[in-house]
Amino acid sequence: MTLPRHGVVDGRPAPGAPATVPQAPEATAVVLQAASLLLDYPGPASAEQLELVAAALAELPRGPARRPLERFLVWWRGLTDGQREQTYVATFDLDRAVTLYVTEGRPRTSRERGAALLDLRRAYRRDGADVRCDELPDYLPLMLEVAAHVPACRALLAAERTALDDLAAALEERESLFGLVVAAVLAVLPTASDDGKGGRP
Repeated sequence: MTLPRHGVVDGRPAPGAPATVPQAPEATAVVLQAASLLLDYPGPASAEQLELVAAALAELPRGPARRPLERFLVWWRGLTDGQREQTYVATFDLDRAVTLYVTEGRPRTSRERGAALLDLRRAYRRDGADVRCDELPDYLPLMLEVAAHVPACRALLAAERTALDDLAAALEERESLFGLVVAAVLAVLPTASDDGKGGRP
């Protein structure tokens, strides 16, 4: 499943490097890309994308990441386009305590936040991701898409695990099924005891 929505161009090969044969996406990449699409604003092509997400998830082995995503899809696909838009706005735009900008809630000045966002953009480039969009670099759907396409950038996402834990807790407190999507992401991210290895999708 390759459905980039944020202009992520991955993996700059070294000059003169041999061409590589396209590979099937790994399970973690599928989970991260699926979560990116499901946490982004539901646009006009949302219904078609949901079908592709469902088909991609069906190819994964059953595990702690696939299950919550499939549960979310059953509910999300049962809504109309208008209902999906209203639910998304009510969850992420009207509730200031729930944000998809993972570094936004930290106590610091606007100048410090700006510097941190610039550092994150530079880290994307350093790790091989060419992000061509106007979205802030800490927007979770963007971070997920980058991590899906450029495995070297997954450490940047894993470094925000505390913020993701807080987001999952806030969504659970509000009984929002979007918490299932965040739970799936957490299931594949490495923890401090994993030595950099992610969980099983």
